[in-house]
Amino acid sequence: MANNLKLITTETFGDLSCNFYRNMNDDILLTREQIGLALKYKNPDSSMSMLHKRHQDRLDPLSVVTKLLSADGKEYETMLYTERGVMEICRWSNKPRANQFMDWVWDIVEKYRNHELTTPQINMVPITEAITSMSQAITTLTTNIAAMQQDIQYLKQSQRNRYLLEKRYPSAWYKKIAPKYKMIMEYFNCDRKELYSSIYKELEDTYDVDINQIYEDYCYENHLLKDECYPMDAIEHDTKLRDALTLLIDNSLIKYGLKTEEEIKNFKRKTLFDREPVDKKK
Repeated sequence: MANNLKLITTETFGDLSCNFYRNMNDDILLTREQIGLALKYKNPDSSMSMLHKRHQDRLDPLSVVTKLLSADGKEYETMLYTERGVMEICRWSNKPRANQFMDWVWDIVEKYRNHELTTPQINMVPITEAITSMSQAITTLTTNIAAMQQDIQYLKQSQRNRYLLEKRYPSAWYKKIAPKYKMIMEYFNCDRKELYSSIYKELEDTYDVDINQIYEDYCYENHLLKDECYPMDAIEHDTKLRDALTLLIDNSLIKYGLKTEEEIKNFKRKTLFDREPVDKKK
């Protein structure tokens, strides 16, 4: 507060609430307006101003002009009088309540000097509500930040998985089974889509699995959309399903006479090293 004034108590004189302030010199002060209202002046400010001018030599040393805050938080300038200044004003005032007010102020000051006044209680409800509201806002913000971090991590993982899918080379398993796919497709005169559809049905019926659910789980676990990968990626990722698919293809090659059991057992893709040696003497 301006001029190092401190509110020490608020007391009621009749139906008027009066704020008692203390300065650094331990003087107790009341505002000019409060004194004028307590003495029942019709125009408290102007009446008190005229009284002050008539006794300026006495009241100037017993008063101070400073700024206070109004109830709505606005700063305003006012004059305050020490307890001796209040006594002087009451002595010169012709108002019926002057003596009563002077005695009341004296009693309040005496109680303060004797430490008999209770410290004004601060209304903690608005402060508590403000702290609670702030705490809730911080909790909500923390939750939102955590959710955002999870979303960012999810997006980063999704981008990484998409990159790996786009850039990865065919696996060793796929390179080995692709020629077998080709033989089956040539035998049945079908395309890859039809072959894969039949493979999914055979696996579901034989092993009682749900390929579509396995496909969805694979997409979820790897943060991928269904149009970013294929059911065959999910099957290849599952070791047991991959082995079951390999067995299905191998048995089909034997069944339709495309390969013998021995050939399947020793199946190998053709490379340069499978060529017969050239007789350079010829």
